[in-house]
Amino acid sequence: MKIAIIGAGLSGLTLAYHSDAGADIYIFEKARGVGGRMATRYADPYEFDHGAQYFRCDHPDFQSFLDKMSTNKVVTQWDTDFYSRQGQDYTPFITDKPAYIATDKMNALCKYLYADVKDRVSLKLSCHIQKITPTVDPTGFRKWTLTDHHGQDFGPFDYIVATMPAPQMQTLYAPYLTPSDCDQFDQVKMQGCFSLMIGDADLKTVPGLPARISDSPIGWMAYNHKKPHRDTAQHAAPALIIQSTNEWAENHLEEDKNWVTTTLLKAASDILKTDLSTSDHIALHRWRYASVATPLGHAFWINEDLGLAACGDWCLGGKIEKAFLSGLKLAEHFQSKNQ
Repeated sequence: MKIAIIGAGLSGLTLAYHSDAGADIYIFEKARGVGGRMATRYADPYEFDHGAQYFRCDHPDFQSFLDKMSTNKVVTQWDTDFYSRQGQDYTPFITDKPAYIATDKMNALCKYLYADVKDRVSLKLSCHIQKITPTVDPTGFRKWTLTDHHGQDFGPFDYIVATMPAPQMQTLYAPYLTPSDCDQFDQVKMQGCFSLMIGDADLKTVPGLPARISDSPIGWMAYNHKKPHRDTAQHAAPALIIQSTNEWAENHLEEDKNWVTTTLLKAASDILKTDLSTSDHIALHRWRYASVATPLGHAFWINEDLGLAACGDWCLGGKIEKAFLSGLKLAEHFQSKNQ
């Protein structure tokens, strides 16, 4: 069975990691590296986990995976006090579930998964798949050809698995979806987010971070260099990550980026009582599909007749754990077909 996975985020790499060793797997990723929204941005000497900030665990399958990754020192617990902050007032945010991060940097988990499967999986980076085309082979079976942004074709494949956000998957698959499929996907609602990255050697740390922020365009703030295993010279330059609320981002996704940056800078400066506008490094990243407001409600989607499938956090409700479970359950489905 020859499978094309579009996207090298956690769900796509989990699918590859847990797939039958006999599967012939090819991964296509439009970015220059693996990780998706488990992303790390570098701006020497600063470093920012500017996508997912941390993750928690509810499902035993994910906990088993995390236990293995912890043993291998790929993930670690973020043993810190989390706060809820409103203006200058902050209170501890109490939960009995530990927070985890990938060790060294957030994209390290996906790098580890790929390193584990690279001998049996082909990965092509900087390859934006823009079209899929069906063909019928001489035996009568449907096959798929993928075409990238340069017009280069890849294939044929027995299955395509799209792991990008639901709206992008729906656009790619649109010519082959039934009205019923479209109705399902139209119910999925995703929301955006802005990540503002501040780096400055003189950045002052204040109490009450990391924190969820209330009554502000900002939803989250944290000192990236204060995370575990970020205390080496390579990671220790003072770095602040600021993320907008999803609701605010949805209302301003198409605004001028300079205006978004200025607005978030002022809000953060007011909270921290320090002027951030003169920082050495200021950068903004827009995540158009950062969070899942309404999930599909199933671990994955597949049309066996077509040989098309999809997985991702949007299937089950957002968050790192949901991305993992979606990829895992689709891997188990493919394995059951081969038994």
